[in-house]
Amino acid sequence: MANTALRCIVSVLALIATPALAKPNPIQAVRHAEDAYAKAVVAHDRAALEPLLARDLAYAHASGQEQDRAAYLAGALTPGGIKGITFRQRVVHAAGGIAYTHGVVIYDMGEPRAARYTAIWRRESGHWRLAVWQNTALKD
Repeated sequence: MANTALRCIVSVLALIATPALAKPNPIQAVRHAEDAYAKAVVAHDRAALEPLLARDLAYAHASGQEQDRAAYLAGALTPGGIKGITFRQRVVHAAGGIAYTHGVVIYDMGEPRAARYTAIWRRESGHWRLAVWQNTALKD
């Protein structure tokens, strides 16, 4: 009887503890990081944006302009410009410490501007950081 009760208690504790011990889903984590990135860009929030960017960031705008991390931060933190970012048709793939996303991004710049995008995220020090972003403008 005591063995049965002990087994029941251990089983219940194992069921309760399993979700807490489960590894985080990398696809959800990257989706969350990309959403946080968009929110930080719209808010011009340096404290939120900087930790989301890899030190060797390569950013290519739909205009063809290319920027490194420092140039991108300077531009992204300038007031005005982007008032909203919405992801559509977003697909996320992850393997090990690398993930990529692609889809359509809608920028609200007073009027909507759509672009097809591809992003590469890299896991560094336990955090997903944007390493590469490439936009291609979509025609109306």
